[in-house]
Amino acid sequence: MGYERKIVCVAELLRKVAEARAAGRTVVQCHGCFDIVHPGHVRYLEFARRQGDLLIVSLTGDAQVGKGEDRPYIPAALRAENIAALEFVDLVVIHPEPTAEALLAQVRPDIYVKGAEYEHSRDALFLAERRVV
Repeated sequence: MGYERKIVCVAELLRKVAEARAAGRTVVQCHGCFDIVHPGHVRYLEFARRQGDLLIVSLTGDAQVGKGEDRPYIPAALRAENIAALEFVDLVVIHPEPTAEALLAQVRPDIYVKGAEYEHSRDALFLAERRVV
């Protein structure tokens, strides 16, 4: 237990990011659905954690998952708990938009990590995030 404290609202997230920056820490952000956490997600998040000092994981809210009928399988609050339970994740926030674009503009992470499958992506939603970064 105790991982529940890692799940924060946007205002709390921004306060903690400001504290981290004031302490000279590198802020890393990842974003995704994380509907069913699998080993690829764990490896991706472990990699992201090694890139800096504070790892933020933002999750797409339930209404915006858009991966097909009956998705997400796992509600956002439980998806957030799953990610927060990983010891190398520092903060988790549920973001009610289909991409991290607006949140990235607010957080302004030093490093934004996406999975390798996005390396050559031309998906409009991903490209919107990329423009912000």
